[in-house]
Amino acid sequence: VERVFARHAEALEPAALKPLEVRTPEEMTMPWSRMTWQRTPCPAHWKERAA
Repeated sequence: VERVFARHAEALEPAALKPLEVRTPEEMTMPWSRMTWQRTPCPAHWKERAA
């Protein structure tokens, strides 16, 4: 039990974990993401796999 709760002081406050409202697609871009899709449709073979 002590090992499980040993780092409880490092836990974030619940308010810090609340979801954020996204207003623009740019807000969803991760800082490490480099691919710019420019609304390009997915390749046909992806659609075939999903079916």
